[in-house]
Amino acid sequence: MLLQQMKILLIILSIFLRSALYGPYGVSGVINIITKKPTEQFEGKADLRYGSFDTYEPTLYIGGLMERGVYYGLNYK
Repeated sequence: MLLQQMKILLIILSIFLRSALYGPYGVSGVINIITKKPTEQFEGKADLRYGSFDTYEPTLYIGGLMERGVYYGLNYK
């Protein structure tokens, strides 16, 4: 899974035995990536990266508050 850097809030690395918290799959360590919560106002961001060998990477994000306290965030990469 690819995440946009502009939407990552915090990365937590747990390297010790965490099987009590994460079950049998957390024996060697766990990477917990926490993303930013969308704002109540509509927001949008766009980014275009260009590199060597004619490579490019467009990214787009829109987010905001829908009805009854439901937040949404849509990413394209």
